Amino acid sequence: MSSSENGSRSSDYQPMNPAEIQKHSQEYLALCRHPEIQALRPNTENSKDLWIPTAEQLQQLLKQKLPYPDRSVFRQTENGWEYETYFSEWAADYGTYIDTHRQFVGTDPETVLLQVLMALLGIGERWMV
Repeated sequence: MSSSENGSRSSDYQPMNPAEIQKHSQEYLALCRHPEIQALRPNTENSKDLWIPTAEQLQQLLKQKLPYPDRSVFRQTENGWEYETYFSEWAADYGTYIDTHRQFVGTDPETVLLQVLMALLGIGERWMV
């Protein structure tokens, strides 16, 4: 991500008030605390606050980082939210990368998007490219 991209998004930053923070699940807040997620924080005046990315910020990061953003679908379902995408995943059996379809589901959009981003970054599982 270029510094100009960071700079352009920093003007959008507004610290979350306690009511906004409480609307997120404990699981989501715990995932947000991961150092690799915090490292993606837009440049802000106060970098001491916990950065809690919005669904829009997460979608923008995924568009920038996914190898096939045009093959990704994010939608609301009867039971919550679903994100389908393709990664190139290392297949040790074949000694090469293979395209893999992945589906992420959850009850709130932010958690689903954050799960996709964490998988892409290799947080808690194999690294995807």
